[in-house]
Amino acid sequence: MKGKILECPQSFITARALADELGVPCSRIIERTEPKYNWLFRYGGTSYLDYYPNIIINKKWAIQNVSNKFECRRALWDNDVPVPRMYYETDVKNNGDVESIFPLIARPKNHFKGRHFYTVEDERSALRYLNRGYYLQEIIDKDVEYRIFIFMDKVFEVSRKEKTPMGTTEDDMIRNFDNGWRFMFQSVSDTRKDMKDYCRKAMRVMGLDWGAIDCCVNKKGAFYIFEINSAPSLIDRKVKKLAVKIKEYISGYSGREEPRMFVPRSYGGMRVSADEVRECLEEDCEEDYDEE
Repeated sequence: MKGKILECPQSFITARALADELGVPCSRIIERTEPKYNWLFRYGGTSYLDYYPNIIINKKWAIQNVSNKFECRRALWDNDVPVPRMYYETDVKNNGDVESIFPLIARPKNHFKGRHFYTVEDERSALRYLNRGYYLQEIIDKDVEYRIFIFMDKVFEVSRKEKTPMGTTEDDMIRNFDNGWRFMFQSVSDTRKDMKDYCRKAMRVMGLDWGAIDCCVNKKGAFYIFEINSAPSLIDRKVKKLAVKIKEYISGYSGREEPRMFVPRSYGGMRVSADEVRECLEEDCEEDYDEE
């Protein structure tokens, strides 16, 4: 079966390494002159398709849903997935107990790699960030941070963050590469069952087939999910392991043999909503609607 990987600017290194391992092409778009592919892996890539491959790993709408971290958090909260509490204007304005909620964290609705992370100490600063389109969340007193990878509703691998001597700051709030934190391998069997179950549920809520969930356990043992990455960076070993899983999944597919052309549905000139797409998918329809 002919396949291809669609990359995005943030994921091209891993996407191309995965394509090389699978022996398939990789780019940000599919040209009209290219052959019709039987399967497609959107490794962060959301470019338009004018036909549907038999297999699409990661739908466009699902990638867009998790790219907006604010909307992703709200969806997870609404579905009883543990995430840090978010604060809105009504929480910080004209509230008699407003001082008790600070400090908070302010982040833009679209962010990656632990960047654009600000501490908010008072009501005035909070309102300023909210007016700039940021969202506010409580600060979690973290004990251990994890990244849990999920492929097709199964835990693929677990990594645990550990600090290295290369760290340049004593501040443990922002545990990213620049501050000297690195992901270390942890056995899936040694990872708490509730953590794995919540991560699988989060992926199902957001409609993703593949991704990595950044999460933590606080110092009281409570579990929280921070965000979902649809195109996580992978080291060589994980690339090879993922390639094997993709081959196994594709070889076990027993649906249509030829890709079909795509004609968007519409009603009164309007394209279908994300909810209607999800409804369609639940009816075993594999179409991936392009929303405007």
